[in-house]
Amino acid sequence: MNRFLNLIAALAVSLLPAAAAKADTMKSLTEYQWSHRPVLVFDAAGGHERVATMDPEGDGGELKDRDILLVYVIGNTVTLWDGNKGERVTDTADELRDRFDLTPQDFAVILIGKDGGEKGRWSEPPSWEEDIFPLIDSMPMRQREMQGD
Repeated sequence: MNRFLNLIAALAVSLLPAAAAKADTMKSLTEYQWSHRPVLVFDAAGGHERVATMDPEGDGGELKDRDILLVYVIGNTVTLWDGNKGERVTDTADELRDRFDLTPQDFAVILIGKDGGEKGRWSEPPSWEEDIFPLIDSMPMRQREMQGD
């Protein structure tokens, strides 16, 4: 019995560093340039229905396929949907609002291209299928990615 408990303990201890490394991956939004297309969702605190419309459906396969990094800036909280990679951004809500010239009361959805430039901005929730995906799919870099798939 002791041998079994020691084995379990050793296994648990060996897995801790990998789990901690995954959970502690923190990057500035600018560090995702050339690897991801951030979509930032800004809203005041209080959780509006508009934010819920931006949640990925299912496992977020369409977002993963387009290398979308979904960043929610709600009130003073910044959360990240990254396809369950455990990553977080170091940018604060105030820093992101300043960067994109928004007030804490503003609702906005902003698409950033892999080159770091702003590609789209909406003051009402856009549709993934009708607004964001077609815009991304029309970009030259995305066209090259689709040809390589």
